[in-house]
Amino acid sequence: MKNKTVFITIFVSLLISISCNGNNRSSNVDEFSGFGDDFPITDSGTNDDELEYYDSDSEIFLKYNESDKKAYSINNSLINANTEFAVKMLKAILADEEEKNIFFSPISISVALSMTMNGADEENHEEMSKALEFSGMTQKDINKNFFDLIESLNYCDNDAELSLANSIWIVPDYNNCISEPFTEVLEKYYQSGVFEADYPDSINNWVKEKTKGKIEKVIDEFPDLLVMYLINAIYFRGSWAIPFKKEDTMPLDFFKKDGSIVSADMMKIEKRGEYTLFTDQYLKGIRLPYGRDKIAFYAFTGRIDRSIDEYLNKLTAPYLNHVLNSFNKLIIDGIFIPKFRIDYEKDLMETFKSFGMKKAFCGGFKNMNNNKCIGFNPYISAIKHKSFIDVTEEGTEAAAVTVVETSNESGPEFFSLNRPFFFLIRDDRNGTILFMGKVADPTQK
Repeated sequence: MKNKTVFITIFVSLLISISCNGNNRSSNVDEFSGFGDDFPITDSGTNDDELEYYDSDSEIFLKYNESDKKAYSINNSLINANTEFAVKMLKAILADEEEKNIFFSPISISVALSMTMNGADEENHEEMSKALEFSGMTQKDINKNFFDLIESLNYCDNDAELSLANSIWIVPDYNNCISEPFTEVLEKYYQSGVFEADYPDSINNWVKEKTKGKIEKVIDEFPDLLVMYLINAIYFRGSWAIPFKKEDTMPLDFFKKDGSIVSADMMKIEKRGEYTLFTDQYLKGIRLPYGRDKIAFYAFTGRIDRSIDEYLNKLTAPYLNHVLNSFNKLIIDGIFIPKFRIDYEKDLMETFKSFGMKKAFCGGFKNMNNNKCIGFNPYISAIKHKSFIDVTEEGTEAAAVTVVETSNESGPEFFSLNRPFFFLIRDDRNGTILFMGKVADPTQK
């Protein structure tokens, strides 16, 4: 067996429950044939009305204002690229696991590989850009917009804690092999701290701190000839604005795609009123915003005679963006949502190969190398994604880890999610999709 020098890029993302109010949206879509490119990706729009509730000199006003300016300044090219990538990754995963629950963080995967891409050269960089849907953007543009995105998340909502942190961990023996411009770019644009990779516990403790103890361990031991870890952690915490009462939760039927029925613990709000919904002849959706109505949870299910998979198989990024901006206030008698938990793990190596990313798996990272180490030719040897989500009466808790390993040779009408459904969590200020998933069976663990 060949000795290998290993680089590993880890992206850790944690989402914990959040709180909400409604938001009006525009028109619905009536034709299933519209699941194509007829609907351009557009801005999610801005809404500064909530700032009127705060004194313009108050600390909270100034923080919100600065956060929102950063969020709205992000170039549409990055937001559109992230949406295209999210849909592409969703469809690739579903192709393998249609009957299973899935959950992943597209922004986690995108940021992890974007950081790694700073070390890529020419052909490799072009392939990685295409795989991540960044074609047409320079690396500087990508870095600058991710910098603004990171800044905008750090004070999104006074009622929810949301933060993003990055770090670089270098084994002392390899300090002279890593290009200084490479680490400087990550320090500048991704606000990465630079640390010595002495023991696994040092890194695990950093991750535990940044995720408030929700992710305690990402590294068991250092592999032979380890060179570096790149780590990004995102943390989000809050609670449902319209809480579900535990005493109202009850076991109800959940109808699976194959016609079988399972009993799921269904949370409910059995109260007639206005809810923010999307509906057409093929699809139903609900929007549950958090905090000051900038980030929201969306869930969709097919109509009785159509499965959600029929929608997802024909989904495009332009159509998804159109739907997400086409919600309206409608009166129904309440909502039913199952409690569910998903623990998910996926090796993404073959997925990215199918996206046309080939050079990265045999070399092409000269920009990581300062040419002081003989025979230094790093390549990506693994891309792993692990995630978790738990939706309860109190709110939502979720986590995701992306590991990029680089080695070197040497009745009343209710909105009821009682059928398989697709869901996502999005920063509505600019359209960044933070998490995506599908529930095929809420009783699966």
